[in-house]
Amino acid sequence: MGDKIRLLICNTCQSIEELPLYQGDPKRDDTLNYRVAPHRFPDGNEHFGALATVDEATWNSTARDDIKLKLRETFAPGEAEGLGADFYNVKSTFSEDALRCWQQHNRTENCDDWRTEKKRLDPDTRAERRDLGVAPLTKRPARTWLCDFCPVTSIYSQRRNKAKGYDK
Repeated sequence: MGDKIRLLICNTCQSIEELPLYQGDPKRDDTLNYRVAPHRFPDGNEHFGALATVDEATWNSTARDDIKLKLRETFAPGEAEGLGADFYNVKSTFSEDALRCWQQHNRTENCDDWRTEKKRLDPDTRAERRDLGVAPLTKRPARTWLCDFCPVTSIYSQRRNKAKGYDK
């Protein structure tokens, strides 16, 4: 076997970071301590994670994606099941963006930007469809807005339900 490296796996961030091999006292592992430091929740508690050792040549080969998949299955079982990790990552990003927007609007209960054109999420997939040889979409799926991920959505839903008499 060739040279080895360590992989710092953070389940919360869903990240894998490369670290040089170190076989001394973990308290004196400055590289590890430096890399672990940002992996904390806002309250200061550490994220859950793990360290793994892998052959550097294997990691730098085309097997990297297979290794990542195996690590996720081993260290984060059940993560990204259902619709897959990419879906949940995109949904999480939309939720974060919507919350940031809501905070910028001073946590309003009546948003002037509610479902305006600039808040509509329509992916432009024409180039990808052309590259794959797939016909362009003639009918778009149901519209989605960034607002659908915003806390104001629940306020609007409550108002709508109350107007229909569903609040009793």
